[in-house]
Amino acid sequence: SLTLDANDGTISANSSWTGSGATATKILTYNTAIGTLPSDETSTISRTGYDFVGWFTAETGGTQIDEDDIFNTTNANFVWGSNNSFLSATIYAHWTPSVYSISLDAGYNSPNNIGEIFLQYNTGFFLHYEDGQVSTALTSIAQYGMVPTRTGYNFLGFYTEGGQQVIDETGAINDGFLTLTTY
Repeated sequence: SLTLDANDGTISANSSWTGSGATATKILTYNTAIGTLPSDETSTISRTGYDFVGWFTAETGGTQIDEDDIFNTTNANFVWGSNNSFLSATIYAHWTPSVYSISLDAGYNSPNNIGEIFLQYNTGFFLHYEDGQVSTALTSIAQYGMVPTRTGYNFLGFYTEGGQQVIDETGAINDGFLTLTTY
Protein backbone atom coordinates (compact mmCIF):
# COMPACT_ATOMS: atom_id res chain seq x y z
CA SER A 1 0.00 0.00 0.00
CA LEU A 2 1.01 3.59 -0.55
CA THR A 3 0.12 6.12 2.14
CA LEU A 4 -0.21 9.85 1.63
CA ASP A 5 0.72 12.08 4.57
CA ALA A 6 -0.76 15.58 4.25
CA ASN A 7 2.09 17.00 6.41
CA ASP A 8 -0.14 19.40 8.43
CA GLY A 9 -2.62 19.70 5.56
CA THR A 10 -5.94 17.97 4.92
CA ILE A 11 -6.77 15.41 2.25
CA SER A 12 -10.40 15.46 1.08
CA ALA A 13 -12.35 12.27 0.46
CA ASN A 14 -11.38 10.92 -2.96
CA SER A 15 -12.66 7.89 -4.89
CA SER A 16 -9.09 6.81 -5.73
CA TRP A 17 -7.86 6.74 -2.11
CA THR A 18 -9.14 5.29 1.16
CA GLY A 19 -9.37 7.78 4.00
CA SER A 20 -9.31 11.53 4.39
CA GLY A 21 -7.90 14.07 6.81
CA ALA A 22 -4.21 13.71 7.67
CA THR A 23 -3.63 10.51 5.64
CA ALA A 24 -5.07 8.42 2.82
CA THR A 25 -4.04 5.00 1.48
CA LYS A 26 -4.21 3.17 -1.83
CA ILE A 27 -3.46 -0.43 -2.78
CA LEU A 28 -1.39 -0.34 -5.96
CA THR A 29 -0.90 -2.92 -8.69
CA TYR A 30 2.67 -3.89 -9.52
CA ASN A 31 4.20 -2.26 -12.61
CA THR A 32 1.50 0.37 -13.06
CA ALA A 33 1.50 4.12 -12.59
CA ILE A 34 0.41 5.48 -9.21
CA GLY A 35 -2.47 7.32 -10.84
CA THR A 36 -4.32 10.37 -9.65
CA LEU A 37 -2.87 12.03 -6.56
CA PRO A 38 -4.70 14.61 -4.47
CA SER A 39 -3.74 18.13 -5.56
CA ASP A 40 -4.75 21.73 -4.98
CA GLU A 41 -5.88 21.89 -8.63
CA THR A 42 -8.57 19.30 -7.89
CA SER A 43 -9.28 20.76 -4.42
CA THR A 44 -8.46 17.42 -2.80
CA ILE A 45 -5.65 18.67 -0.55
CA SER A 46 -5.37 21.94 1.33
CA ARG A 47 -3.61 23.73 4.16
CA THR A 48 -4.65 27.14 5.45
CA GLY A 49 -2.12 29.81 4.47
CA TYR A 50 0.03 27.50 2.36
CA ASP A 51 0.38 26.58 -1.31
CA PHE A 52 0.75 22.90 -2.24
CA VAL A 53 4.11 22.08 -3.89
CA GLY A 54 3.74 18.33 -4.53
CA TRP A 55 4.27 14.82 -3.13
CA PHE A 56 7.75 13.76 -1.93
CA THR A 57 9.45 10.70 -0.45
CA ALA A 58 10.37 12.51 2.79
CA GLU A 59 8.72 15.06 5.12
CA THR A 60 11.37 17.57 4.09
CA GLY A 61 13.55 17.15 1.03
CA GLY A 62 13.23 13.80 -0.72
CA THR A 63 12.36 13.02 -4.33
CA GLN A 64 9.20 14.37 -5.90
CA ILE A 65 6.62 11.72 -6.88
CA ASP A 66 3.89 12.21 -9.45
CA GLU A 67 0.98 10.20 -10.81
CA ASP A 68 3.07 8.85 -13.72
CA ASP A 69 5.68 7.20 -11.46
CA ILE A 70 5.65 3.44 -11.98
CA PHE A 71 5.06 1.19 -9.00
CA ASN A 72 7.73 -1.51 -9.41
CA THR A 73 11.06 -2.78 -8.11
CA THR A 74 13.15 -0.58 -10.41
CA ASN A 75 11.67 2.60 -9.00
CA ALA A 76 14.09 3.50 -6.19
CA ASN A 77 11.48 5.76 -4.56
CA PHE A 78 9.57 2.78 -3.19
CA VAL A 79 10.67 0.46 -0.36
CA TRP A 80 10.79 -3.22 -1.24
CA GLY A 81 11.25 -6.28 0.91
CA SER A 82 12.94 -9.58 0.04
CA ASN A 83 11.75 -11.38 -3.12
CA ASN A 84 10.47 -8.06 -4.51
CA SER A 85 7.53 -8.00 -2.11
CA PHE A 86 6.26 -4.50 -1.51
CA LEU A 87 6.26 -3.56 2.15
CA SER A 88 4.72 -0.12 2.19
CA ALA A 89 5.68 3.45 1.55
CA THR A 90 4.57 6.88 2.62
CA ILE A 91 4.83 10.00 0.51
CA TYR A 92 4.48 13.46 2.02
CA ALA A 93 2.84 16.69 0.91
CA HIS A 94 5.22 19.65 0.71
CA TRP A 95 3.99 23.20 1.26
CA THR A 96 5.24 26.75 0.88
CA PRO A 97 3.77 29.71 2.79
CA SER A 98 1.30 31.75 0.70
CA VAL A 99 2.28 35.32 -0.17
CA TYR A 100 -0.35 38.07 -0.10
CA SER A 101 -0.04 41.43 -1.82
CA ILE A 102 -1.11 44.40 0.33
CA SER A 103 -1.83 47.71 -1.40
CA LEU A 104 -1.29 50.72 0.85
CA ASP A 105 -4.14 53.10 0.03
CA ALA A 106 -3.95 56.55 1.63
CA GLY A 107 -7.71 56.91 1.34
CA TYR A 108 -7.75 60.37 -0.21
CA ASN A 109 -7.11 61.86 -3.64
CA SER A 110 -3.76 61.98 -5.37
CA PRO A 111 -2.14 59.63 -4.99
CA ASN A 112 -4.30 57.01 -3.28
CA ASN A 113 -1.95 54.10 -3.73
CA ILE A 114 1.22 54.69 -1.69
CA GLY A 115 2.77 51.37 -2.66
CA GLU A 116 2.60 47.66 -2.22
CA ILE A 117 4.09 45.33 0.38
CA PHE A 118 3.85 41.56 0.75
CA LEU A 119 2.89 39.32 3.65
CA GLN A 120 4.23 35.77 3.64
CA TYR A 121 1.94 33.65 5.81
CA ASN A 122 3.35 33.09 9.33
CA THR A 123 6.70 34.52 8.20
CA GLY A 124 6.66 38.30 7.93
CA PHE A 125 6.34 41.35 5.71
CA PHE A 126 8.52 42.00 2.68
CA LEU A 127 9.14 44.82 0.22
CA HIS A 128 9.66 42.62 -2.84
CA TYR A 129 8.09 39.46 -4.25
CA GLU A 130 9.34 38.11 -7.56
CA ASP A 131 9.58 34.66 -9.14
CA GLY A 132 8.06 33.04 -6.06
CA GLN A 133 10.63 34.57 -3.69
CA VAL A 134 10.27 37.29 -1.06
CA SER A 135 13.14 39.64 -0.26
CA THR A 136 13.89 42.74 1.81
CA ALA A 137 12.21 42.00 5.14
CA LEU A 138 10.21 44.92 6.49
CA THR A 139 9.71 46.16 10.02
CA SER A 140 8.74 49.68 8.89
CA ILE A 141 7.59 51.33 5.69
CA ALA A 142 8.99 54.73 6.76
CA GLN A 143 12.49 53.96 5.46
CA TYR A 144 11.00 53.51 1.97
CA GLY A 145 9.01 56.77 1.95
CA MET A 146 5.67 54.99 2.12
CA VAL A 147 4.16 56.85 5.09
CA PRO A 148 1.57 59.21 3.61
CA THR A 149 1.46 62.90 4.46
CA ARG A 150 -1.39 65.37 4.03
CA THR A 151 -1.43 69.00 5.07
CA GLY A 152 -3.61 69.51 8.13
CA TYR A 153 -3.92 65.82 8.97
CA ASN A 154 -2.11 63.31 11.16
CA PHE A 155 -1.48 59.85 9.74
CA LEU A 156 -2.90 57.24 12.16
CA GLY A 157 -1.82 54.08 10.34
CA PHE A 158 -3.07 51.53 7.85
CA TYR A 159 -5.95 49.30 8.88
CA THR A 160 -7.80 46.31 7.43
CA GLU A 161 -11.41 46.81 6.40
CA GLY A 162 -12.26 45.04 9.67
CA GLY A 163 -10.41 47.68 11.72
CA GLN A 164 -7.23 45.77 12.61
CA GLN A 165 -4.14 47.97 12.54
CA VAL A 166 -1.46 46.63 10.20
CA ILE A 167 0.92 49.62 10.23
CA ASP A 168 1.05 52.27 12.97
CA GLU A 169 1.41 56.04 12.68
CA THR A 170 5.22 55.84 12.54
CA GLY A 171 5.18 53.30 9.72
CA ALA A 172 6.08 50.36 11.97
CA ILE A 173 4.47 47.07 10.98
CA ASN A 174 2.34 45.26 13.55
CA ASP A 175 4.27 41.99 14.15
CA GLY A 176 1.10 40.35 15.43
CA PHE A 177 -0.46 40.67 11.99
CA LEU A 178 1.12 37.65 10.30
CA THR A 179 -2.05 35.76 9.41
CA LEU A 180 -4.58 36.92 6.83
CA THR A 181 -8.01 35.40 6.59
CA THR A 182 -9.44 35.19 3.09
CA TYR A 183 -13.15 35.09 2.40
